[in-house]
Amino acid sequence: MNRSVENDTRYLPFLDGLRALSVILVVGVHGAGPWTGKLAVKLHGWMGVNIFFVLSGFLVTWLLASEAQVRGSVNLKLFFTRRVLRLCPAYYTYLAVVLVFFGQAALHNVAIAGAYLLNYGVIFGWCDTGPAPLGHMWSLAVEEQFYIVWAIAFACIDRRKLPIFVGGTILVAQGWKALLWSYAENTWMRADLPKGALPNAHLEFGIDTRIDCLLIGCLLGLLWSDEQFRKRAESILANTWSPFVCASALTVALAAQSWHHLRQPLYYWTIQSPVSDLVIAVFILSLLANPRSFLARLLSTSLLTWIGRLSYSIYLWHVLGIEIVSSLYRKAQDQAAPLKVGILGEGVTLLVILALASLSYYVVERPFLILKRRFAMVRS
Repeated sequence: MNRSVENDTRYLPFLDGLRALSVILVVGVHGAGPWTGKLAVKLHGWMGVNIFFVLSGFLVTWLLASEAQVRGSVNLKLFFTRRVLRLCPAYYTYLAVVLVFFGQAALHNVAIAGAYLLNYGVIFGWCDTGPAPLGHMWSLAVEEQFYIVWAIAFACIDRRKLPIFVGGTILVAQGWKALLWSYAENTWMRADLPKGALPNAHLEFGIDTRIDCLLIGCLLGLLWSDEQFRKRAESILANTWSPFVCASALTVALAAQSWHHLRQPLYYWTIQSPVSDLVIAVFILSLLANPRSFLARLLSTSLLTWIGRLSYSIYLWHVLGIEIVSSLYRKAQDQAAPLKVGILGEGVTLLVILALASLSYYVVERPFLILKRRFAMVRS
């Protein structure tokens, strides 16, 4: 019987709602305004990126596993075509706009970002400290590098051994981070960090040091694609209160994070951060097992799912949106005085970000998403 991969994976709106909350945290931590800023301080907004990483690992693995179950194998050519159609149009549009606005001063950094190497550009000092708003794109470079490595590994390794491979790699990553920490003062790891921070940007930005977060999502995807595990998880987490319990645990885990991560303490990278990533995965699992729970339905509301669908574009454009509004406020105020955007300015900033993201999604991304469906219908 002919089936498509889409028949084995259904749309889960609450995951878009979770994306929405994650991108709000990121926007807040990057200075959109006082309200989102306070939320980001309470829950340590940089963890929004970790939520994105876990979600990406889960969804990509779930799709790969579903394709393998339907076809018996994974078509890497189709997989990479889908990734290119999903990510690259908006990504290179943003780089083109940055180049237009910042000109020659941004050319070097744009070239590195265009090769999806900005994370290692920061680590090894290939990037200068130009004015262009590109720093946040390190995480997109990590994800793109991950997609390449993980898809090839998934296609080449026996699927029965994949969970062991993933679990082992997660453990090895902790040892590798500990080793990097031990040599953190070596000049080859130096990068521009806040005053007083230790020079080990590698821990923050490297695919080799952040892959454990993505692989925790992959492990969840592998487990959830197994029917026996899925039934067992649904029976254990059948209580509709389980998402609330997991959400509470996640809130505590995020609030327990410390801004001392800028000084890269060993316990943060090898214990605290991985544990938080595991809690994120368990929370996602509780939602998957209880798709009709109140919390899942709350995350599935129209506004949150819409923001979630735009989350990639919001992440791409939010730094530029913040910079546009901030520059306008500087012109309106005494440029020597501290910049105070305020609540009104935050509203304007969020509207500008949503306008840029909507243009990106509906004008640039959507036509390619429609084209992407042709490559997603893999039949056996």
